Amino acid sequence: ELNTCEKKVELSTNPAWGDTPVPQIISALPSNSGKGRAANYIAKTLGFDDCDCVGAGDTLGDASMVFHTSMPFLAVGNATESLKDVVRNRGKSSDKEYLPFSLVVKGFGVAGVLEGLKEFRNFRGDVMNSQ
Repeated sequence: ELNTCEKKVELSTNPAWGDTPVPQIISALPSNSGKGRAANYIAKTLGFDDCDCVGAGDTLGDASMVFHTSMPFLAVGNATESLKDVVRNRGKSSDKEYLPFSLVVKGFGVAGVLEGLKEFRNFRGDVMNSQ
């Protein structure tokens, strides 16, 4: 039985986790938290538009930046296959307004981030030049 000082915890799963194998890591976070919401807050506080920011990650802990922002996102080469699948499937959304630049790069870690930023810069240049 919960005492009155404890808050209700909502348990949920991420569809990208799948069910095989059973997830080995459990994250307990308030339902209104996560890297995606934090990224939105920081961008807004600093006066940046989502299109001027890029999220990057290597585990499903970074997936909230895909689900809860409209920022471009890249998964580095050493990312989990689950995160790579999330990023690849982002472009298949039926919501055409929710199709920001997303990419799975080959480089690992920081090298992958730099690779992705270069691709994003090229993409932005193509879009800006076509307008």
